[in-house]
Amino acid sequence: MEKKIISSQLTGRTIVISDIHGHLDLFQQLLDKVDYSTQDNLIIIGDYVEKGEQILETVHRMQDLARQKNVYILNGNCEWAVLDMVYHSFHLKHYLNNVCYSIFHEIFRKYDIDYHRYEESTLKILAQLLLKEELAFIESCAVMLKTKEHIFVHAGIEDRLDVENSSLSSLLEQRYFMNGKHPLSQYVVVGHLPAANYHLYHIDNRIIIDENKRMISIDGGVGVKIVCQLNALIIDKDYQTQYVRPFKRFAISKAYYPGVCHHHKVTWPHYEVNVLEKHDEFSLCQKVYNKEKLSIKNEFLYVENDQWYCKDDYIDYHVSVEVHDVVDVIDIYGKYAYIIKDHEVGWILKDCLMNL
Repeated sequence: MEKKIISSQLTGRTIVISDIHGHLDLFQQLLDKVDYSTQDNLIIIGDYVEKGEQILETVHRMQDLARQKNVYILNGNCEWAVLDMVYHSFHLKHYLNNVCYSIFHEIFRKYDIDYHRYEESTLKILAQLLLKEELAFIESCAVMLKTKEHIFVHAGIEDRLDVENSSLSSLLEQRYFMNGKHPLSQYVVVGHLPAANYHLYHIDNRIIIDENKRMISIDGGVGVKIVCQLNALIIDKDYQTQYVRPFKRFAISKAYYPGVCHHHKVTWPHYEVNVLEKHDEFSLCQKVYNKEKLSIKNEFLYVENDQWYCKDDYIDYHVSVEVHDVVDVIDIYGKYAYIIKDHEVGWILKDCLMNL
């Protein structure tokens, strides 16, 4: 993929969204919530494909939006991977066999093609033919947008003044950019790594704005995390934020007071645990990498090659709720509900939820 870098001078309100990952309905909800209009600048900073169930529709929406002069669609590492699998590497069939949702699954399903029957070389030819317009669009997109006040890029930049000489890999797939630094006067706005990964003891998907480092991280973890939200950074006279979540909301009918409760978190990439005591609902576990003990809901535990794992980012915190509070319900596991109260993630008894 070409390392295409563009510059522009933006006036008026700017809306920035990243890591849609084929969740078109959620994207549209977010545009509605921020009252998006064609008078706004709209910047998508990569990873609009893969991981969701509406990938082709999302690409087509990006194509439509890109016809407007004040819309900028940038590529991320997922778009890079799609192009690489079609035109360069020999990993397409392996990829199809190991992920659930992809642009390739969708196009082969649309034309009733059983990809298991074909060799790698044939699958690549089929993908190139059937996705000709979509692939051409992805190839046409830039990887960085530079303005006087901001740099918009999927993953980050290298710590250098001549950012255009940063490697494509660093622009699209570097990790923990917010833990580093850069020498530019502009704010650098990135997605790629969910904001929750920067928090040691909480699951918090809100946008992170670091004024000292001139860095902003906006990925809310959609398509990657069980606990997620799609974020929008709104740049006007100041910075504002907005979000939507893919969860149903419930009122609380019975209060829940768990008492003193500490936060213990499992986060990527340290999912290995040892199960110390198995119980009916929560089991006492110990994280392998730092030996910290915590209670993990049994539904989050699985074993592979004699090693226990927690299946995703996880927190063992129990949330206090009052009657008439309204919460987002991530899911129900046994006698407990995994919920978000405002921006606080944790557990309550499911009997506290109204009409469940």
